[in-house]
Amino acid sequence: MEKRNQRNLFSRECIVMALLRLIKEKPFSSISISELTAKAGVSRVTFYRNYTSKEEVLTSYIHDILGDYIQTHANGQQHGGTFYDSLHVAHSLRYFDQYRDFIDGLIQCGFGILFLNELTALAWKIWNPQRDPQLQIQLTAYVGMLYNLYIAWKDGGRKKPLNDLIEEAHAICEKAFGH
Repeated sequence: MEKRNQRNLFSRECIVMALLRLIKEKPFSSISISELTAKAGVSRVTFYRNYTSKEEVLTSYIHDILGDYIQTHANGQQHGGTFYDSLHVAHSLRYFDQYRDFIDGLIQCGFGILFLNELTALAWKIWNPQRDPQLQIQLTAYVGMLYNLYIAWKDGGRKKPLNDLIEEAHAICEKAFGH
């Protein structure tokens, strides 16, 4: 049973990576499932056992990496401090950088909003379980700011060291959210 799960995880990873490669070559809408499975080296049956569409490949992987984000941040423990402190800003931007190929692919094919929406929902869940409307607005602004700073850094060729970007992002957060 575990061997089957490992094969399934490997197949899913191959499909995601193949989709990312194809996104760099052509518009998302013109990528066929047949072309995707051929590039991934898996059968159509394997594809449909795991996904119902190309879009689901993307959303499923977003959920996977955000689940991993929670586990790697504070080892999945309760998140202490404030959402905009230097630890959280650094973790977020380093995580974006770790998954740069995927996030860049989402942005390139016009699906960056999927990542932004899921990331915003995750921030609300972690930092605002009481659903305070004012905090929800702040969290939305915080996530949008980090996401857009990442895009500006990417579009600028990532010339600035990541640590400098983190310091700038934290300074912006302190001005915007510090009391």
